[in-house]
Amino acid sequence: MVSCVRKCVTAKVQTRADGVSDSAGPIVRFGPNRISINSATALRDIYSTRANVQKSSVYSSYKHFFSGIDMSMTTIDRRKHAYKRRVNAQALTSATIKSLEERILHNVRVFCDSLVEERLVMAWSSPKDMTRYIGWLVSDIMGDVTFSKNWDVQRSTRYRKFVEDGPLGVAGIHLTGHMPLLLRFGLDRLLFRPLIEGTRQLNQLSKSITDWRVGQGDILDGQDLFSHLLRARDPETGDRFTHDEMVAEAGLFIVAGTDTTITAISATLFYLLKNPTALQRVHSEIRTAFQALEDIRIGPKLEGCNYFTACIQESLRICPPTGSLLPREVLPGGITVDGEFFPAGVDIGVPHFALHHNEGYFPEPCRYRPERWIECDQATAIAQSDAFAAFGVGRTSCIGRNLAYQEIRLVLGRLVWLYDMRLADGNQSVDSKNMAVGRMGKRACGDKHELNEEFPTLDRFVSMHEGPMVQFRHRGYKE
Repeated sequence: MVSCVRKCVTAKVQTRADGVSDSAGPIVRFGPNRISINSATALRDIYSTRANVQKSSVYSSYKHFFSGIDMSMTTIDRRKHAYKRRVNAQALTSATIKSLEERILHNVRVFCDSLVEERLVMAWSSPKDMTRYIGWLVSDIMGDVTFSKNWDVQRSTRYRKFVEDGPLGVAGIHLTGHMPLLLRFGLDRLLFRPLIEGTRQLNQLSKSITDWRVGQGDILDGQDLFSHLLRARDPETGDRFTHDEMVAEAGLFIVAGTDTTITAISATLFYLLKNPTALQRVHSEIRTAFQALEDIRIGPKLEGCNYFTACIQESLRICPPTGSLLPREVLPGGITVDGEFFPAGVDIGVPHFALHHNEGYFPEPCRYRPERWIECDQATAIAQSDAFAAFGVGRTSCIGRNLAYQEIRLVLGRLVWLYDMRLADGNQSVDSKNMAVGRMGKRACGDKHELNEEFPTLDRFVSMHEGPMVQFRHRGYKE
């Protein structure tokens, strides 16, 4: 528990040692009643729909900040979670996502235009901190497609502080889940004010945006994801979300709908620009497949750019948006995982970052090798897929996975088609008291992998990061 709390409070650059030690083996006890298992078999055994587990009590803290109501991702009761998941699924169909494409593209166009200064014409732009720029973009997208309310943080500074501090709210919720006595005695506000303030802001935004959106009535019917939630009913029971449940789900969409996309795009840019051969291959694939920028849209043509998709997959492997484990409490009767029995009451889980860097599934795990996903035999492909958990697995896998992938492809595809890109000189990360490294990379895989730089992410349940610092120039310019 202490290690989990320390990560939330101070943040920590994720390493292969998070959740596993080469000398300790795949099963590690990291707390009095907590077990971490670094294996793909454990991923299946623990998170499958039939596993004899439920979410750990760590998740119970969310409802403290949301009027006693859990969102679907933090609901511990399995029946209630299944109900909320069924309702949410009706709002995130492929057809619905496709219908929202123009709203996504409007924000992507604003984003692309913001990366180059008009006065420079064909020269390189000033360095851009891509974590911040992408964070602003994704927040505007989620506001548009979820609530029909664009916060315009790409062009206005009014809401930027909340967008940039949002992950602190998630860290605050996670922290109090590990230390519930903080809530009982009100010590959370005294000892961890910045984290708890972020949590309070998340609650306020969720409530205000839900109240506004519900107040629009039928005016916006069918135009955004929230309209589908408002009219969706559980196909099994006929129940629908209450207003308070809507507020809680709004918090889910605001947080879960942004962090994965921001990390995936930032990390993919970093690795492509660190690997010129991969970048050149992506340039060729995208620019050959699409003759015009506006041809890059959701559909089989973009999804069919296999190397491009492999680059995204490899970035998510090295930098999973949630690198730590998602704890599950063993229920009465116990559970057998990887041949080992664990009794009721034990919290157990698989550390995503460590699993994604497990050499048993991913040889040379610290090397960026997109080819591993498309140039391998069937057995290897299955083994890698079984050990990949960037969007979770089983009954609690990310229900917004398809939306995230479509956004990631649209943003990166248009960037690659439109611009030449390079890392700013020295590729220094932005100065920050929270960032634990100076130059990007060189720590996540330990000393023996020092030359194979990784994009550093800080583990506060969700991944936090800065950079990369990137310069842009319209394609085709010759020095």
